[in-house]
Amino acid sequence: MGTVVTALSLPASAGRLTTPDFAVLNVTFGLLAVVGPFVWSTFRTASANPQTGAAFTGYVWAFLVAAAVTAGAVSGELTTLALFVHEVQPKGIGMALIVMIGVAVVLVGIDCFRTGGRS
Repeated sequence: MGTVVTALSLPASAGRLTTPDFAVLNVTFGLLAVVGPFVWSTFRTASANPQTGAAFTGYVWAFLVAAAVTAGAVSGELTTLALFVHEVQPKGIGMALIVMIGVAVVLVGIDCFRTGGRS
């Protein structure tokens, strides 16, 4: 959807990035967002437990790789969105969006370390 919106909303050469550049970024980060969970699914196994039902077990490294790929894809998509908004509305809205995304990522990271993975 981001590729279609970009292609319909942006002139061929609006500024730093062209319409094909935005399309390539959207497709690349979209594919990474799909590939990340497949990394975990590839290296996990299902085990039947009569008391709790089915459980999935796997390697921690595979989970960390999948989480990193997915987080990178989401960050890339959000950054691409911020750049797109900056190209369409060059009055500082894009930079404000980048700063807000950065603050949100830092706060989520702090919360993850603070809670130590507890739910």
